[in-house]
Amino acid sequence: MIHLLLALLCVPSAQAGDDLQVYAQVLLEQPETLITGGLIGPPQSRATWYFFGDVEPVQGNAMMALSSGSLDRAPLPGTDLGAGGIAGDEAGIFLSLRVPDDAHSLRLRYRALAPVDGVERPEDEAQWVVLGAPDLPGGVADLDPYAGGFLGSASPAVRSGDADLLGGTLWSEVGRLSRWMESVVRVEPGSLVTPTIAVRDRGDDPLGDFVLLVDALAFDAGRPEGVSPGRVPLLSSVLPALLPTDAEAPTALLQGRDFPPELQVQAQPSDGGEPVPLSTTWRSAERVEVDASGLGIDRWGLRLLWDHGAILWPGALEVARTRPTIASIVPATADPSGSTRAVIEGSGFVGDVRVVVGERDVGDLQVRGSERLDFVVPAGDPGEADVLVFAGGDFVEVPDGFTYARAAPRDEEEVPLPPQLVVGCSTGGAGGALLAGALLIATPRRRPRRRS
Repeated sequence: MIHLLLALLCVPSAQAGDDLQVYAQVLLEQPETLITGGLIGPPQSRATWYFFGDVEPVQGNAMMALSSGSLDRAPLPGTDLGAGGIAGDEAGIFLSLRVPDDAHSLRLRYRALAPVDGVERPEDEAQWVVLGAPDLPGGVADLDPYAGGFLGSASPAVRSGDADLLGGTLWSEVGRLSRWMESVVRVEPGSLVTPTIAVRDRGDDPLGDFVLLVDALAFDAGRPEGVSPGRVPLLSSVLPALLPTDAEAPTALLQGRDFPPELQVQAQPSDGGEPVPLSTTWRSAERVEVDASGLGIDRWGLRLLWDHGAILWPGALEVARTRPTIASIVPATADPSGSTRAVIEGSGFVGDVRVVVGERDVGDLQVRGSERLDFVVPAGDPGEADVLVFAGGDFVEVPDGFTYARAAPRDEEEVPLPPQLVVGCSTGGAGGALLAGALLIATPRRRPRRRS
């Protein structure tokens, strides 16, 4: 392991070049998470393939191959794969990735091709290191390319297709191909992780070399709990994801892959309370039905358990009232220009939520749980407006639930006041007669205008 980490430190970033981008696009199901990375070892020990003989990727349209011998750029099964590597040689890739905000695990999907005749394990080894994973203090993840066993020449799986990979070569007699397997490690949302995948040559015997086929590195929302490498269930969807409390047959269909017949399913409360076992009906490795009878209102997590571990998918199944309700709208009055923030309290605000005031959708809608909505009131015409909330596949309407009204004006205008008496004096002709007169003058004054 020390040799591998030293190799990572000694690889210049320029070595990756365009090849790194190609390999990252092949490996990563979320390529936007890539920050940087590098390649390890000679390029003739790495290759990207659409398929390897008749071995196709589980998902996507390409996969990466790492060889402890010489693979060359255009590998031909049975020719250069058996070339002996030099003891201590390593080939691989390391990537620096930003974990998505909704991800709790990183999955490595792989299988091994080893020219082994009567040997349980070749001398060469594969390594899977994830720096930044909270459950891996030393960074070393559990990766056993042979945990799933090899498909020998007598295997129906090999006869139906995989044997074409080795047909007409020395390996058709001695080759062994493992099943597709996965190794899963827990990661923290939003954190930085650095996974490394590499193979190391441990001897000069060409029959000790092997090829590690890597289908994908993928982040997932599931939280692993003591998962061993092998066939690891993946939950891709729940239909329906929202069940009403008054459903006559509250059954949900789980869809994914690698569901074993002995799979158990538990419903995990959102507050972390005791899980509730669910009755399951196994349909296939891709479909399992669960009976949600007895589950109360909550956003339940689904925990899948099998012989080699468990994975929890938080909030995968929601149980809610059939119809939303509105208890209050505060404030219930605003200026027609809009922009006022308001809050609706009630219940059943689950699933896809939409709020309409009058004939316009509200702005900046924030769902603060199933009982509170926060939003910006849209502009509207003066007068009353209906309020509608769509949630949980249903809606509720409050006729005239909101009022658009202008605020009382504060402007001033000139209003005539009663005439006031003004006295003026003047002097006249000879004799200094004093003439006094009274002049009535209407003087305008300002006063606030009152509005009834």
